[in-house]
Amino acid sequence: MQDYYHYEYICPYLTQVIKHRVTCERGCCVIFSNAEEARRFLRTYCCGDYGACSIAKMLNEFWEGEE
Repeated sequence: MQDYYHYEYICPYLTQVIKHRVTCERGCCVIFSNAEEARRFLRTYCCGDYGACSIAKMLNEFWEGEE
Protein backbone atom coordinates (compact mmCIF):
# COMPACT_ATOMS: atom_id res chain seq x y z
CA MET A 1 0.00 0.00 0.00
CA GLN A 2 1.21 3.48 -0.82
CA ASP A 3 1.31 5.52 2.39
CA TYR A 4 2.22 9.17 2.89
CA TYR A 5 1.91 9.38 6.70
CA HIS A 6 3.41 6.03 7.78
CA TYR A 7 0.76 5.24 10.37
CA GLU A 8 -0.12 1.75 11.54
CA TYR A 9 -3.46 1.12 9.85
CA ILE A 10 -5.94 -1.55 10.90
CA CYS A 11 -8.73 -0.96 8.38
CA PRO A 12 -8.77 -3.85 5.90
CA TYR A 13 -10.33 -1.68 3.17
CA LEU A 14 -7.68 1.05 2.98
CA THR A 15 -5.62 0.87 -0.21
CA GLN A 16 -3.75 4.16 -0.59
CA VAL A 17 -2.90 7.36 1.28
CA ILE A 18 -1.40 10.23 -0.69
CA LYS A 19 -1.17 13.58 1.14
CA HIS A 20 -4.80 14.78 1.38
CA ARG A 21 -6.41 11.77 -0.38
CA VAL A 22 -7.50 8.51 1.24
CA THR A 23 -8.49 5.69 -1.11
CA CYS A 24 -10.28 2.51 -0.13
CA GLU A 25 -11.35 -0.63 -1.98
CA ARG A 26 -13.80 -0.37 -4.87
CA GLY A 27 -12.49 3.10 -5.72
CA CYS A 28 -13.94 4.90 -2.71
CA CYS A 29 -11.96 8.09 -2.19
CA VAL A 30 -12.02 10.98 0.29
CA ILE A 31 -10.11 14.17 -0.50
CA PHE A 32 -9.43 16.59 2.35
CA SER A 33 -8.69 20.31 2.09
CA ASN A 34 -5.63 20.09 4.33
CA ALA A 35 -3.24 17.61 5.89
CA GLU A 36 -4.60 18.00 9.42
CA GLU A 37 -8.07 16.89 8.34
CA ALA A 38 -6.58 13.89 6.55
CA ARG A 39 -4.48 12.94 9.58
CA ARG A 40 -7.50 13.27 11.89
CA PHE A 41 -9.59 10.99 9.64
CA LEU A 42 -6.77 8.43 9.35
CA ARG A 43 -6.10 8.32 13.09
CA THR A 44 -9.81 8.14 13.96
CA TYR A 45 -10.99 5.58 11.43
CA CYS A 46 -8.15 3.89 9.53
CA CYS A 47 -5.92 3.45 12.59
CA GLY A 48 -8.70 3.19 15.16
CA ASP A 49 -12.39 2.41 15.01
CA TYR A 50 -12.77 1.64 11.31
CA GLY A 51 -16.14 0.03 12.10
CA ALA A 52 -17.51 3.54 12.71
CA CYS A 53 -16.42 4.74 9.25
CA SER A 54 -19.30 5.03 6.77
CA ILE A 55 -17.05 3.86 3.91
CA ALA A 56 -15.96 0.76 5.82
CA LYS A 57 -19.58 0.04 6.76
CA MET A 58 -20.64 0.24 3.12
CA LEU A 59 -17.78 -1.97 1.98
CA ASN A 60 -18.47 -4.48 4.75
CA GLU A 61 -22.13 -4.70 3.65
CA PHE A 62 -21.02 -5.07 0.03
CA TRP A 63 -18.64 -7.94 0.78
CA GLU A 64 -21.15 -9.67 3.07
CA GLY A 65 -23.68 -9.56 0.22
CA GLU A 66 -21.16 -11.27 -2.07
CA GLU A 67 -21.04 -14.41 0.06
